Amino acid sequence: MSRLIVFAGLPGVGKTTQARSLADALRAVYLRLDTLEAPFIRMANNNDLKDYGYQAIAHLAGDNLELGRTVIIDAVSQPHAPHPGHIPGPGRTASGEAHPIRMCAPGRG
Repeated sequence: MSRLIVFAGLPGVGKTTQARSLADALRAVYLRLDTLEAPFIRMANNNDLKDYGYQAIAHLAGDNLELGRTVIIDAVSQPHAPHPGHIPGPGRTASGEAHPIRMCAPGRG
């Protein structure tokens, strides 16, 4: 069964370290939002890509979930930003289980 695991949180809380480690252990597809958006930042007005990065990463994850693969997404979530609604929350996706993991720095809840 495919699984979608989403690591989300503020910069610097350990998302990338944990997501890469788990992807390696599970031999899962690893998708990092920062890597996906990097080539487009230069073209965006004021670095504002809106939620296009989230939409793209959700499509890439969906393609891999349909193939029966486990997918791990590493995505920054800012407190002032809208929730990335394109990435499924807890429960099941069309192709498997979804497991969101919210990363927080100690003392920041």
